[in-house]
Amino acid sequence: MASQRAAADELRNEKRVVDIRRLLGRIEGDVSLDNGGIARVTIRPASSGPIPICTCAIGRSAGSDAKAWCVHIVAVMSAAADAASTRKKKPRTNGARTAIKKPSETPEAVLAAAVRRFAPSAVWSRSSDLIRAKAVRTWRWQGRALGGEVRPVKEASVSAWVLLDGPVPHPGCTCPAGERGQWCPHSVAVARVAAMEAAEIVQDADDAKSRVQRQAASPDPAPPASGTPGTGPAALRFQIFRKGRDLVIEVQETGGAAIRDFGAMLR
Repeated sequence: MASQRAAADELRNEKRVVDIRRLLGRIEGDVSLDNGGIARVTIRPASSGPIPICTCAIGRSAGSDAKAWCVHIVAVMSAAADAASTRKKKPRTNGARTAIKKPSETPEAVLAAAVRRFAPSAVWSRSSDLIRAKAVRTWRWQGRALGGEVRPVKEASVSAWVLLDGPVPHPGCTCPAGERGQWCPHSVAVARVAAMEAAEIVQDADDAKSRVQRQAASPDPAPPASGTPGTGPAALRFQIFRKGRDLVIEVQETGGAAIRDFGAMLR
């Protein structure tokens, strides 16, 4: 084991560990080989201890036996541990707001555009079948990774995700293709559905904003009968913004009248 650690340190010193990714509890990394190839390492958490997999011959047969781990697995685990201990905390933004001007500017749309550039066209086409079947049940952000549950018709559910760390997206999935680090229709479908639903939210909110502004600018209605509360449109301030990963619609009343049926404006 000591010789393995020494060999792993040598790989790291030679900058052969070229990529480290953390995806929903998993650790993934790539190690460049002498022959120009890449050894892909995946380390999955388990109650009995981490389960590493490497695409080299030794790594595929290692399982949970630490004595059988290959040098690539040791190098990736060591690099991931160092990265976690030296990672700097992001500065606090005190709830800084990032304005969303149009649907194509959402983080989901940016991710989907990157997926479109890098995913094979055949995989992109197959993801359309999952979208039409409404197989993507949920999606959410976890750090820089967008993950979701995909439940195809007559097939078992899978967890799929895409990590955008820089310009190149990294897919992952619990299906066989995803376990090999390849693009699969599940991860592509999650990215596409998230982009479409985020775009609908922004567009609906923008439409609601326009309706509220038109109502606020319309002539005042006739005064209500004595003792009847006013129901006319209020003078409103309306703002759409991102707070973290959440889309927030803020309406502030300035005229004192009640806001009525605002939920219907978003439908």
